[in-house]
Amino acid sequence: MKVKLADGLDYDVQPLTLGALEELQPLIKKIYGTDKTIDVTDKTIFGDVITICLTILKKTNQNMTSEKIREIIDIRNIKEVFAAGFGAEDIK
Repeated sequence: MKVKLADGLDYDVQPLTLGALEELQPLIKKIYGTDKTIDVTDKTIFGDVITICLTILKKTNQNMTSEKIREIIDIRNIKEVFAAGFGAEDIK
């Protein structure tokens, strides 16, 4: 899936493997909280969100860094990145 990020470029975003999802599970549970939404005003989860986005984008963009993630992910495109990376929004 192609996702346009804040730098104006389209990035190929592929679903994470089960192994990657397993490794990220504690972070995913933490950022989604009990109501299954991400509170973008909660600064305590920013590092976790960056780690997840980096894992998703690095799969097809080997030169991706956490610094670059901070520049190209914003609240307009994070949902698209997560949807593409998780691959199946309706799986719980």
